[in-house]
Amino acid sequence: MTKKILIINSSAFTIGDVAISKCMIEQISKAIPDAKITIESGNSLIHNKYLSNKKILIIQRLFDARKINYSKSFLSLSFIVNNFKMTLLAAS
Repeated sequence: MTKKILIINSSAFTIGDVAISKCMIEQISKAIPDAKITIESGNSLIHNKYLSNKKILIIQRLFDARKINYSKSFLSLSFIVNNFKMTLLAAS
């Protein structure tokens, strides 16, 4: 039975992030050779450039918390207006 592994919050904004991801994938592959690995990446172009492997699926993160304009309440009208683009992405 093939194991499915999802790695979340892999940013890939620096080469160090990519190196950590690469080491993690190598260790998982050694421990579970038939694993199907999916990486949720904040920068899928960089991950694809350095981690090209047919066993690995790299998907772009759709919602990035660093782009949120904070308000006292995420249910407030001002929060929705300030983060309208991100709100639409999260709702779809």
